[in-house]
Amino acid sequence: MRSSVFQLLIVVLILSSCQKEKEISRGIYYWRSNFETNSHELQVLSKLKINKLYLHLFDVKMIDGKAVPVATIHFKSDIPDSLHIIPVIYITNETMLQLQKSELNELANKIKKLSNKLLGNYFLSVKEFQFDCDWTDKSKENYFYFLRYYSNLENKTILLSATIRLHQVKYQNRTGIPPVSRGMLMFYNMGNIRDYQSNNSIYNSQTAASYLTNGLKYPIPLDVSLAAYSWGILYRFGIAIELISNLTKEELTKDSLILTSHSNIYKIKKEHLFHGVYLQADDEIRLEAIDAKQMQQAAKQLSNRWNYKKFTLTLYHWHDYLFNTFDSEELEKTFATFN
Repeated sequence: MRSSVFQLLIVVLILSSCQKEKEISRGIYYWRSNFETNSHELQVLSKLKINKLYLHLFDVKMIDGKAVPVATIHFKSDIPDSLHIIPVIYITNETMLQLQKSELNELANKIKKLSNKLLGNYFLSVKEFQFDCDWTDKSKENYFYFLRYYSNLENKTILLSATIRLHQVKYQNRTGIPPVSRGMLMFYNMGNIRDYQSNNSIYNSQTAASYLTNGLKYPIPLDVSLAAYSWGILYRFGIAIELISNLTKEELTKDSLILTSHSNIYKIKKEHLFHGVYLQADDEIRLEAIDAKQMQQAAKQLSNRWNYKKFTLTLYHWHDYLFNTFDSEELEKTFATFN
C-alpha cells in the first residue's frame, strides 16, 4: 500500500514539474508605418496578457542598385510600458542576392544607426532584435554573414532572432540554419498567391500538413506566429498583379462596381480607383482572410506537433481587422490551445 502511494506521489511530482517547465509568452506584431493606439485595442491586449510587441521599424529593398530603407515607422502614440519591444526589420531577398560583403557591413551599420534613431529612449529597453527575410539557398551565405556581422555590432548583448518560413524548416538541409539565438516560425503565407486556382494562400490545413510530415525539428529554439489578417489579390487575365492589404468583404460588397462572381472571387464591373489601386473592367480580386475558426484550426494543427516548452506565441498583426473580427474569448481560446 505504502509503495503504491509513494509511486503515485512520484507521478504527481513529475507531472507537476513538467507543467512548470512550460512557459508561454504572448506577443503581437505591429506592421504599419504609423504607430497609433486607442483605448479599445489596449484593453484587448491587456485582457489577453500580451506583453511583447514585435515592432516593424522599416523595410530594406533595392532601389537603383542601392539598399534603401523604406516604409519607416512614425510614432503618433507612445508605446505602453506593459509591452516589451522587439524591433523588426524586413529585408528583401533581392537585397541579400545583390550586395557584396563590404556592402552588407555598411548596411548593418546603417540599420543599427537608423533603428537607434527611430526608437530613441525605447532602445534602452530592447533585449531582442529580429530580422525578417525570406532567404533562399542562393542568398543564405550573404544573409547569414549579415546576421553574424550585425550580432557582433551589438556585442552580443542583444538577442538576435529571425523569422522562419515553413519551407525553411522542411528543407533546412538546403536552405541552412540562420546564426541567431531564436527563430520565429511564420505559420501562414504557405501558398502561392500567384496561383489563380488557389483558395487561400494565407492558411490551408492540407498545405500545412505537407510541411509538418517530418515534425518541427529545428536546431535553434522556435517561437511561433499565427495569422490574423486579410488581403485581396488582384488578378488581370489570370495573372496576379497587386496585393491589396487589409481588405475586407464589407469593403468589396459596398462597392457597386465590384460584383461577387464565385465564393471569395470578386469581379470588377467598370474601371475605377479602389484602395489606391486602379482597377480595370473584368479584373478579379480574390479575398483571403483568417477567421476565428481557421485560427483555432491552425493553432490545434500546429500544437499537436509543437514540442517546445518555453516560447512566445504571437499574432500577426495589430490592425482593425484583428480587433473587429475576433473577440477576446476567441483569441484566448487560441492561446490556450498551446497550454
